[in-house]
Amino acid sequence: MEWRRRQVDAVVNVGPLECMPTKIVEAQFHHLAEREGLLSLTLAYNGDPISSAVLDNFAFEVRARFQQRKPGAGTARTPSAGKVPEKL
Repeated sequence: MEWRRRQVDAVVNVGPLECMPTKIVEAQFHHLAEREGLLSLTLAYNGDPISSAVLDNFAFEVRARFQQRKPGAGTARTPSAGKVPEKL
């Protein structure tokens, strides 16, 4: 499993509103979150715009977790000029 090997930091589950397979996956991700700490976000899409605040908050959580697991985490660093920031 990629999560256990630390190849992914989080998952996003997107599906139609009230779709049974989407709800089953959401429930499984909920259990993984409780058992192993996997971050997940389920978006039930019905054609309406998705809240940017929800996405921003999730991205912030994922980024924070990514930064914590990097070697040397916890040290204050400022990016060097001209250096491209690391991607999630």
